[in-house]
Amino acid sequence: MKVSVETKGELERRISVTVPAEDVSARYKEELLRAAKDVRLKGFRPGKVPTRELERRYGRRLKREIALDVARENWLKAAQKEALKPATAPRFELGDWHEGRDLHFHATFECMPEFELIDFSDLELIRPQAEVTDADVDSVLDEMREEHKSWHPSEGRTSEIGDHLRVDFELIDQASEDRIHRQEAAEQMVSDHSEDPHAMPPQTGLIGVKAGETREFEWQVPDEYPGGEIAGRQLLVRYVIHEVLEPQVPEADAPEFLKKMGMDDVDALRNAIRDSLERNRELHVERLMRDQALLRLNEVRDFSLPEGMVVDQMRRLRDEREHYVERMKAGFRAQGRTPKLDLADLVQDPKDRETAQDYVKSALLLRKVIDTHGVTVADESLEEAIRKRCEYESDPQTRYMEIVENEDVVAGIEFELLQLEAMQYIVDHASISTREVPLKDLMKLTSDDLAPSAASSNHQHQED
Repeated sequence: MKVSVETKGELERRISVTVPAEDVSARYKEELLRAAKDVRLKGFRPGKVPTRELERRYGRRLKREIALDVARENWLKAAQKEALKPATAPRFELGDWHEGRDLHFHATFECMPEFELIDFSDLELIRPQAEVTDADVDSVLDEMREEHKSWHPSEGRTSEIGDHLRVDFELIDQASEDRIHRQEAAEQMVSDHSEDPHAMPPQTGLIGVKAGETREFEWQVPDEYPGGEIAGRQLLVRYVIHEVLEPQVPEADAPEFLKKMGMDDVDALRNAIRDSLERNRELHVERLMRDQALLRLNEVRDFSLPEGMVVDQMRRLRDEREHYVERMKAGFRAQGRTPKLDLADLVQDPKDRETAQDYVKSALLLRKVIDTHGVTVADESLEEAIRKRCEYESDPQTRYMEIVENEDVVAGIEFELLQLEAMQYIVDHASISTREVPLKDLMKLTSDDLAPSAASSNHQHQED
């Protein structure tokens, strides 16, 4: 096999390849023999079609197919022979091949960019630190108590936003006086819907009502109202207020509340909350450090990106949004609703190229770290990751077997783990200082918030 290389751009290469005639002819004859066994032609017994008849009928098409197959099989060998590392699939140029002649073809593709990694100790990372305080535990405990509040009638109370009401509710057609809908002793939240043009009156909510009152409102239902039965009709909306309900938040040591939390006493509950906060803090810090490491490396190492890889990633981003929009449309159709905005606009995003470039650059950097430093993933870690993906399936073991038998899916999961290990490798070899922050602020931090310059005025110390 003869190979020559033409440089078309910084990363684009065009290789010209010559495959000896005997190699291509051997493939052609193999295919003719296979076809002679499989092809059924009128006037010939099965498996007895002469090769000259097959060549007369199908030879030209078969030669084109063989030529393309041989090109696909040999282009990568040719690229590797010239020490090229393709990053994208090739575009082939090849003419007709004639038996007894060499096959000449061209393949144009982009190569992986060549670059060197920096010494990771030159990267400055900041590890945020936060103590889990009693106040943090109290805050979570208060949120849990609020989530389990109950509602109780309040004598003489005037309703406020957030209160609940117990009401009888009616919709009456004003033209025919027919009752369209009635619901008794319904519980309804007092809320403000003034920004919603399709909200049922009163849009500002049943604010300021008391038990024993009746409120009526006229409602010209919009023609485009989502719900065909009442769209366009003139209705009377009637509420009979039976009770105004106010919230009652349980005490932290209330037996019923502790039972719902699965705890015997409030100290055990507080300890469980503290443990959860500490676990979440550690997981968040780990993610911040990995993301920060990749971001800092991205900032200090620059190189050209294969355009084909960027375009492929842009296409994937668009496909994901198209699938999301289709699911949204199906949801609206199922509910008989019309979206307030053109969902097609959600498919477009002017930042796609920038997002795709960031993704491709990060992927190439991490691949370089993996290859240069021999980053690996333990078999047990891979198995654990696969099983975690299956744990919420109806039949986890069957799904697990389906995944492990699919080499492409396993390779994808393994590469995700390799990327995480590569980011951790950078963290382990970077220069790290610390920053003390309150827990509530730490949990809101992103890697962008941890630029070293942003912390230069803060008290920091170098980790051992």
